[in-house]
Amino acid sequence: MQAPAVAEIKTLDDLKGLKMRFFGLGANVMQKLGVSTQLPQAGEIFQALQLGTIDATEFSMPVMDLTLGFQGHGAAQRDDA
Repeated sequence: MQAPAVAEIKTLDDLKGLKMRFFGLGANVMQKLGVSTQLPQAGEIFQALQLGTIDATEFSMPVMDLTLGFQGHGAAQRDDA
């Protein structure tokens, strides 16, 4: 899991205050760790990342997230970063 425009997540404390797209039971767990979970529509994820509406996303399985470009830099990089 990596936040495209935020510092790399290395410890649980790094999750506190993060705005992240997450859903279901995983969202409940992330909230307990201090993450503000949100659920923008799939077609709005890149724009939400670029505008800073969310800092990170968990969309599908890691292999799918990577294939779609949701990890690292590139299209998910914020314009102001």
